[in-house]
Amino acid sequence: MSNAVSQLDADIPQNIGQFENDSESIRHQPKADAVGTEISDEKIPPPDTGYAWVILAAGTLNFMISFGSFNAFGVFSTYYLLTIFKDIDADVVAWISNVTITMTLIGGLTASSIISKVGIRNTCYIGTAIGTIGLILSSFSAKIWQLVITQGIIYGFGSSLFVNISLLVQALWFQKRLGLAIGIISSGAGLGSLIMVPLITSTISKMGISWSFRILAIVYFISTGIGGFLLKPRAEFKPNSKIFDFRMLKDPFLNILNAAGFFIQVGYTVPLLYFPASLKALGYSQTFSTNFIMVYSVTSIIGRLVSGQLADSIKPINILIVCHFITSVAIFTLWLLGKSLAPYAIFFALYGLFGVNFFSLGPSMISARYPIKRVSQANALYFLVLGLSVFIGIPLIGLAFQKLGNRVHFEQIIIISGTCFTISLIFLLILRFSMHKFPLPGE
Repeated sequence: MSNAVSQLDADIPQNIGQFENDSESIRHQPKADAVGTEISDEKIPPPDTGYAWVILAAGTLNFMISFGSFNAFGVFSTYYLLTIFKDIDADVVAWISNVTITMTLIGGLTASSIISKVGIRNTCYIGTAIGTIGLILSSFSAKIWQLVITQGIIYGFGSSLFVNISLLVQALWFQKRLGLAIGIISSGAGLGSLIMVPLITSTISKMGISWSFRILAIVYFISTGIGGFLLKPRAEFKPNSKIFDFRMLKDPFLNILNAAGFFIQVGYTVPLLYFPASLKALGYSQTFSTNFIMVYSVTSIIGRLVSGQLADSIKPINILIVCHFITSVAIFTLWLLGKSLAPYAIFFALYGLFGVNFFSLGPSMISARYPIKRVSQANALYFLVLGLSVFIGIPLIGLAFQKLGNRVHFEQIIIISGTCFTISLIFLLILRFSMHKFPLPGE
């Protein structure tokens, strides 16, 4: 379950120009390869071509597993609510998803510091080991607090390293096609859901939830192991070793973007976690309801790819404003007022097309706006805000579903989702008409 970012300054071409200047300063210095030997400028591969596409494929694979599993955890969430924890308050059960999503988003704060000490590839191996251990331990967990620790904290932290690194290396290898690259990477989350949702649904129904976790652990270990092995910097790269750069708190551009992101994350999480259950409430089977996540997965792939491609030629802020307006309208009409499969299906398709693009456009904006050595930290701050939003929002949504909806009515949380998207739209409009005043950040 599951997903990001500071993109909205001026034109993307202008921001990418800033990024290119940073990259040029790196290229005109002696570099070192993976074992520390010096290499000449001539041996540094050019951006946007060659091994850059391997980097893109590896990053997409990592996102398929990290965020694909994250999105597919909606299947686990439905199973928890309706089966093994059906007698426990929904707001208590929601802590499993809450901590999983939060750790996946905020754990990347440590990525820059770890990379500065052991390098990109070894940091990936650490993420593979931690995430796999978390999933295996989850298979032996039968209580909520155990799943909070194993699925939530341990697995979530392992995945967070891949989320941060997979976005970072794209900025090292891509310049002119950075928006497209991150759009493709982000679409890996939807593609992963297409694989993970039927896999988890099938294994739960045939083998039980414990073996479902173990099979997921095997898939995670193999896939992220390969994805991590293929990742490397284009030239010598050592990010800032600080976990947090407080200078970023003074950037009004990032502050407004993060304010929008805070509300976007709450609004985005409601359909991700509760749409399958709301569909089941219409009378459809649990298997049909959870498999319906694939509708979202397919459309989110299309949405992220198209928005990423457009972001290299159109101001991403304009794309986001249109997307969030459409999503807000769809939530308040099709999902809130719909009482049959047709409006629900149309809503979930539109939600995938337009409701998730903040998470693909955001990282490309950060990579374009910030000097390369600060990209990882800027992404981490963005994810920190999203993580705090999840940490606060999911329990409150679960409480609203429990107390106001009596665990059977979804109108209240649907209204919360639509309202949050509307508030985020307001922040994006503010940013759109004031961002020309904000200076680009320095080293």
